[in-house]
Amino acid sequence: ASEKNEFLREANLMLAVDHPNLVKLFGIAATRMPIQIVMELCNDTLLKKCEVHHNAWLYDIKEGQMSVAEKAGYCLDSARGLEYLHSCYIIHRDIAARNVLIRDGQAKISDFGLSIIGGMKKTKMSNMPTRWCAPETLAQGVYSFHTDVFSFGALIYEVFSFGRQPYTDYAFKQGMLRNFIVYGGQPGCNLRPIDPNTPYWIKEMIDRCRQRDCYARPLFPEIVRKLETQLGDKAPSIGLFVAMRERFQKFIVDMLSIADFSNKEEEYIKADLDWLQMHTSFEEYDDPEMQ
Repeated sequence: ASEKNEFLREANLMLAVDHPNLVKLFGIAATRMPIQIVMELCNDTLLKKCEVHHNAWLYDIKEGQMSVAEKAGYCLDSARGLEYLHSCYIIHRDIAARNVLIRDGQAKISDFGLSIIGGMKKTKMSNMPTRWCAPETLAQGVYSFHTDVFSFGALIYEVFSFGRQPYTDYAFKQGMLRNFIVYGGQPGCNLRPIDPNTPYWIKEMIDRCRQRDCYARPLFPEIVRKLETQLGDKAPSIGLFVAMRERFQKFIVDMLSIADFSNKEEEYIKADLDWLQMHTSFEEYDDPEMQ
């Protein structure tokens, strides 16, 4: 029952938000197990595109390579989606290239399984991706808009390092990576993009996002404006979009008034959603440093 309620929490969160740079959830069917969902189809992942780019770059194959503008554009798309989430008081908590999907050349944030509502939360650690976590998260279990920004810095690093995970240049014994991030040197300075074509302003953005002082990090409105300015007319278009603020505010009120999603099951039944078979699972991280 708890897993079902948690799944419904994530699904309702995704139903409530609407932005071109977020993977769209169209509906859920919860009247019988397994719970089934209908989501926007995306044909690629940002992480896979980075890996394909790496192979093409190594062997000097034009097809598959991404320009600096294209990579920065995917970062801008991601930042726009996260800017919207934060405007809705949602902390994503799992920002990484693996959780950014691609549809028709546009990046979309996905995987809201760890997302929470609120400007700042202190919660118990469980299966968190250490390599992407902020020092205050690992040390105190604190999550905020600032910790999402720290993780976004790691995402930019991945994009401009051929999909390589943060800190893979360092040899850590099991459990030592956490201590390095919490007590080590300046986090941003420990991540230097591998792609030789990385412009200075991307390196600067990584460093700023990954400042040890959380309040020294820029928030997403500033990040979006900075990326748009640097890309100029090469910035990806967001198209016509109207944020659904009133809809989301009503959702927050409903969420706060519901202690148990099982009490809402009749509402899901009345929704009369079509059943589409779709495998869903919660993946655990294999990397011991991601525990």
